[in-house]
Formats: sequence, structure tokens, C-alpha cells
Amino acid sequence: MASADEKMDLSKRKIPRKTLNEQLPTRTRSRGKEKPVDVATSASTRSDGVTPPRSRSTPGKERTSSSLLNAPPRTFSTALSSAKLLPVEQEQQLQAMLTSNRFEDAATWISGSTYLSEKYQLADVVRLVLDNRQFDLAGRLIREHKLAENQQLVTYFVMELVRSGRFHLAVRYAQELVPHFNAPVVDPSTRPMWTPSTLVKAMIRVQQYKPALKYTLQFHLEGEFPVKKFVQGMLHEKTWLDAFTVILEHKLETAFSLDNLIDNLLGEQQWSAAIKCVKMAKRTAVYTGPVLVRHMIQSGDFLSTLHYLKAFDLTGDVALVRHMLDFMCRYGELYKALKYSVKFGLAAEPAYDPRRLIDMAIDRRQFHVAQLYIKRLKLDDLYQDDLRHIAHEKDHLAASFRALMAEKRQRQLSPDVQARMQACLGDLYEPPSDEERDVVVSVHEQVFAKKQPKETTPSSLLERLRQFKVDDKQQLPSGGSRVFLTSFPAQNAFHSEGTLDQSFADVDRAFASPSPPPASPPLPPPPLP
Repeated sequence: MASADEKMDLSKRKIPRKTLNEQLPTRTRSRGKEKPVDVATSASTRSDGVTPPRSRSTPGKERTSSSLLNAPPRTFSTALSSAKLLPVEQEQQLQAMLTSNRFEDAATWISGSTYLSEKYQLADVVRLVLDNRQFDLAGRLIREHKLAENQQLVTYFVMELVRSGRFHLAVRYAQELVPHFNAPVVDPSTRPMWTPSTLVKAMIRVQQYKPALKYTLQFHLEGEFPVKKFVQGMLHEKTWLDAFTVILEHKLETAFSLDNLIDNLLGEQQWSAAIKCVKMAKRTAVYTGPVLVRHMIQSGDFLSTLHYLKAFDLTGDVALVRHMLDFMCRYGELYKALKYSVKFGLAAEPAYDPRRLIDMAIDRRQFHVAQLYIKRLKLDDLYQDDLRHIAHEKDHLAASFRALMAEKRQRQLSPDVQARMQACLGDLYEPPSDEERDVVVSVHEQVFAKKQPKETTPSSLLERLRQFKVDDKQQLPSGGSRVFLTSFPAQNAFHSEGTLDQSFADVDRAFASPSPPPASPPLPPPPLP
């Protein structure tokens, strides 16, 4: 056994630095960006005996090996889990991810496995994502897994965005992923497929003139695509408001008439857009309120007419209201004509007499309108024959409808139709069953009696005291007057005639509206130091 002195000597003996470095595991220090190393290889080197670096206690600042600095998220854990599985099990797991539309997990699973990355490509996963129209996920996968070097995939990605009409996304990803996107073309052979010019042409091809004009101005392509061509395209597609805005922004009033644009808007019944353009072009002197309302009346849009009559404060314009009622009768809107002739006070005029309009409704077989206003205006005695005629016509229409449905049912039950239905439906065919059921329609009338008004007790103390009969002393219990009047002076309670004294009225007013407490004087200011 060694003595205590020898042990002390051994503890004081210095270990050489070289021996110390050989015994302790190396600590990974932060370095610059390095080329990514295969994840499976790095995992195998750690399993051979190299101690992995310790992680710090601070979250978000973990020390990772240099082989995983450029790897996508979750690749490290995926590589460890896939290294424990057989190739067949890895493929089964990948198939389960793809069939359940977990494309992001599938891409991470492929990139974390050496076997799968040699057999499958991440570009195929991105194509599956594009087939499912998940464009944001496709762009994220291309960015995270650094697939921008595959220009065929990028071209296909931008093309799918253009086909789906996502032009803003197409321009954004083309600027990010396509090299030399907006650079001047020196050699046509090296020109990329997607450039600002080709994207604008794609927008024009599908009549998307507004975004096409936006990117034309952004990439300074006015020489190739003039602004007038966009305005002509907007006019052809009847996007009048967009065309009007472009004309005013680029001062093209000499080439395009603003009045024609406003007339086109009025012809398309785009009233709010037309009024907005009138205000923007400062043409209120030409297109006044009555002019705009007359356009609405002549087009038969009476709901907008009534709205803008109130908005422009034109309800007092009798000539304009008469014009509206005439066109209501011309368009067969007799319900509105009857309603608004009474509302605007023109029912006394012979042209808009309710009887004349009711006769017109009967002649045009608008029986519901006629019956409604006969009942509302209490003209039953005057239209007895017409009401019988209406009932007879309704019965005739109901009988003809029943005959039509019976004929349709008989045709449906014919052997030829049933044979065709059986051939089409196969096992789902069910033969028709003739089952007659008696339907009893009963009318149950229930009369609700009017509620009797409740006897309200007087809320005032004075009224309650007046209801109290002081002359009938037999109805009072012994000492009853004292029970009710203990809080008032007894000598002033009643006169000899049994009436109330003035003091009760004063007390009653005090109970009804108590006087506020007297205001206290303000506090004196604090003494000066």
C-alpha cells in the first residue's frame, strides 16, 4: 500500500496537457458555415464512441454538430429514428405519410434517411404537394430543403401558380427562386422561362388586366405593354370602374370619353359605381340626381329607385314619382304601384286610382295583389263578382295542376319508364308502391280574450289616504286611526268634514320627491407652512 505522502505527491503531480486532451472529449465550437454531411454517417460516428456535445441549459441556443448546421428542421431526430428501422419499414412509414397527406413529414423523412434519399427525390414530394394545390407548403419545402437549384421544379411551380390564377404568388416566388429574373437578356439561350414579360403576358392571356398593369409599371415595361391597351382590355371585359380609375391616374381623358364610361355603367345598372365616377370626374352638373334616378326607373330597378329617391331628397318631385308609377305599371309591378301611389299621395289622381290598378291586376291575372288590396282598402262590396271570378279561376288552376301531376305520375309508372329505371339503377331499384292515404285538413280556431286592465293601486301616499273612508268608523279596527296616523300631528289630521289637512299633502310630496340634503360648506384651505 502506498503511504499518505506518496498519495499527496501523486495528487500534486501535474498531468501533461497532451494526455489531458487525449482523455477528455472534444467540445464542439461555433464555426462558420460548412458543407452538409450525410446525417446517417454522422449518427454512426457518434455511436462508435464519440461523446455528443452537452447542450446548454438556455433554451434555443443548443450546440449542434457541424454536419447538421445546414440541415432542415427535425432532420436530426428523423435520422436517429430512421437509422433504427429496416429499409422495408422506412418505405412503409413513407407510404403512410404520403397517403395521409403528411407531405412535410415525408420530405423530412426522406432527407433524414440515406436509403430513402438515394431511392426517392424530394422534387417528387413537391409535385405531389402541387397536385393537391397546396402552394404555400410547396414554396416552404423548396425553401427549407434548398431545392431552388432544380430549375425544372421551380419552373413547374411557377407554372402551376399561373394556371391557378395566383399571379401575386407567382411573381413573388419567381423573384426569389428564378436566377436573373429581372436581368437584361444578353443571350437568348440562357434566358429563364419565367421573366416579368412572360408573367405579364400570362396575365393578359386570362384577361387579368389590373394585376398585369400593376406589374408592368413595377418592372418598367410600358414600352412593351402600353397603358392604353390595358384600358381597352378593361373596357372589353366591362370592368368599367377599373378602366375609369386608370384613365384618371394616367390622364387619358383625351383618348377615352368619361361620359361614355358613365353611360356604360348606367347601362349595366352599376349605380353605385356610376355615382362614384360622376363624383370623381366632377360631372355632377350633367349627371344630376333626377337624371340618374330616371335611368334607374327606365331600367326597371325600382328598389334602387326608391333608395336614391330618399338619398337625393327627391320624394317631393311629383313628376319624377309619376314617371316611376307609370313604369311600374308598364313592367307589371302592380303591387308596388298600388303601395307607392297611396304612400306618395297620388291615389286621388285618376291615372293612379287604386280601383283602376286593381282592375289592371285582375286583367293580368295577378289575383293575389287584387285580393290583398281589395281587403286592405275594404272594397269587398264593390268587387263581389270579381272575387267570385278569382275563386273560380283559382279552382280551375288547381284542377289543371292536379291533372298535370296525375299524368306525370301515370307516365312515370308506365312499364317502359320502369324498365329503363331498373336498367339504370340495378340493385338500387325499388318498384313503385301505390298506397293511398287520407289526409284530413282541419282548421282549429283559438280565440284569445283581451287582457283586462289591472286595477292599479295608487302609488302616492296622498291617494291611498283619500281612498281610506274616515267616516265609516265601523270598518276600522280599534285604534285604527292611530295606527295609520301615528307619525303625523293628531290635531291637524282631519277637519270636521273628514277631509285631509294640508300637512298630509306636504308629507305626500316629501315622500314622492324627497328634497336633496343641504350642501355642506366647503372645507377651509390647509394652513400655509
